[in-house]
Amino acid sequence: MVDVNERKDISSEKIAMDSESLYEKLIDKKESMLSRILLFIVLIVSLITIFNQLLAAYYGAMEPFLQRCLTLIAFLILALILFPLKEKGQGLKFRLFRALDLIMIVLIIFSAYWIFHDWPNFTDRWRNPSLLDYAVSLFLILVTLELTRRTIGWVLVILTGIFSIHALFGEMFPGTLKAANIAPERLIEIIFMGVYGIFSEPIAVLGSYLLIFIAFGTILSYVGASNFFKDLAISLVGGIAGGAAHVATLSSAFLGSISGSPIANVMTTGIFTIPLMKASRFSSTFAGAVESVASTGGQLMPPIMGTAAFIMAAFIGVPYWDIVEASLLPSLLFYIAVFWTIFLYAKRNRLETIPKSERPSFRKTLVQGGHLLLPLIVITGAMAYGSSVIMSGVYGLFSLIVLGLIKPYQTKRLGAIKLVQAFQTSAINTVPVAMACGAAGIIVGVMNVSGLGDILSMLVMDISGGNIYIAIIVTAIVAIILGLGLPTPAVYVTMAITIVPALVNLGVDMLAAHFFVFYYGIVSGITPPVALTSYAASSISGADPNKTGNESFKLGVATYVLPIIFILEPALILQGTAMEIILVFILSLTVIFCLGITMSKWFLLPINLLDQIILIFGAVALIVPNVFTCIIGYLIVLYFITKQIMKKINSKDLKPSNELAQ
Repeated sequence: MVDVNERKDISSEKIAMDSESLYEKLIDKKESMLSRILLFIVLIVSLITIFNQLLAAYYGAMEPFLQRCLTLIAFLILALILFPLKEKGQGLKFRLFRALDLIMIVLIIFSAYWIFHDWPNFTDRWRNPSLLDYAVSLFLILVTLELTRRTIGWVLVILTGIFSIHALFGEMFPGTLKAANIAPERLIEIIFMGVYGIFSEPIAVLGSYLLIFIAFGTILSYVGASNFFKDLAISLVGGIAGGAAHVATLSSAFLGSISGSPIANVMTTGIFTIPLMKASRFSSTFAGAVESVASTGGQLMPPIMGTAAFIMAAFIGVPYWDIVEASLLPSLLFYIAVFWTIFLYAKRNRLETIPKSERPSFRKTLVQGGHLLLPLIVITGAMAYGSSVIMSGVYGLFSLIVLGLIKPYQTKRLGAIKLVQAFQTSAINTVPVAMACGAAGIIVGVMNVSGLGDILSMLVMDISGGNIYIAIIVTAIVAIILGLGLPTPAVYVTMAITIVPALVNLGVDMLAAHFFVFYYGIVSGITPPVALTSYAASSISGADPNKTGNESFKLGVATYVLPIIFILEPALILQGTAMEIILVFILSLTVIFCLGITMSKWFLLPINLLDQIILIFGAVALIVPNVFTCIIGYLIVLYFITKQIMKKINSKDLKPSNELAQ
């Protein structure tokens, strides 16, 4: 269990690492009876949430309101136990805090009984609820916000409060923000007593299939996938200049395609890759930056992207497979950009490859662990051939469990106890995500009834004056600022109901607009000054967190540029003809070529400030959707390459500097 008085950047990944110790405490007779009872509740509730989704996949889900309400109730109970007001202590204050948490658990159970025992009438009464209906609804709304505060901090709670104040007192706001006042009881009805508030798309996705994919990623780790992906990455790219950093990038890409969580990715692969990079003469700062940037790409990497990607599919009303397809080229370009920049840094500083004696055989690695790729193939194939998201996840999960029982990779077989622990870990991992989804749903409900989403959308239109470039800049800044204090799902939901409509009204492709805010919600993890993913990496590398964040920003610059390209040229997310897609892909590669050289200050030889300015100008010219400017951009790049080749021919024994490895 986690003390809420600890740092607020604590993540579900930290809790997950403690799940086995929770299991050990459950069977440890030295623990108090109350602690053992609470931990037993965690185990039972975790299993119920998992099996509820598995049963729903085969036999059909309950009525939507009930399915979503059951999911929320389960995670509220888990959050109260895992994030108590005070974890340890003595005296009256500690006992009062513990008693308050226990009382809230009892009240949550009573609320669940009140809703479920007469649920058709509960939802039918939303126009004329009883006093107890209001009390139960308000209590669960407030508990959701309190547990959001405990799990992910104040930012989302404050944002919800601001939007609620606007809904209640809209007539007091000036100018464009002025709106009709909403009665408090009406606000409660909309938020809780239907599927348009707290039980809207975010909780719907969580309650339908998201937990199955989280369980899939967890069990994959339990059967040795992390070691397999690490060995596979070393065998593939360990022999390239800067091989250790390439291994970090590729292994994070592999793991990211199943975890969709940047910090989990860092903590899983970073404990191996960061020391490996430091041993290859990469600085601690650069090693941490590589791991944090590569791990950030995990939410962009299909087939299992971040939680926000599943919510995006529900918001837009398209199959999740459409989101997977649209993400293919941008995610590929992202990792190409990281590889390219690392390669240039390595060449500039003469950093070494991983010795051949330390590289496992690609063939042997594939023979021993290649079967672990089969569940991923099953999921991808099922989606591609039209299976629902939930059934695709179930097929993949069961195929993985079978493989874990038969042949794991460099670890023990998946027994019953280990499988139960994996399911428990999955549910525990999901607690902060669930609270974020609940709070985001409250925001959806408030904005549905107040019309604030439309107001903010018009405000963006006014600020931009109808100029798409200004609107893009405003949107990017707002998304990054929100991302400094919110998890990606909350950022995406907030942006999707406020600013995305403005972009669509300006003529932006709808899918591109949603992807744009999705990307900019993700990059907050590597954006100074609050770069939590970079901070997680620095805790392993031992480097200064702020310097790691700054280095991450430079290394991951493509993440900021690619969304601008596909919002101006939707063909990059496959919204165009085959020729348009090919041309914009080549253009994007050229932009990445320029940015990598600019950030590393090296191509064939060191480059100076003037060269950097020229390359940035060329990249900007390429991004602008105009044939004339594109031609200028390509000519600038051609000029730079020619200039470097001529300098290289005329240079004599010029040695690269070694400043990076100092």
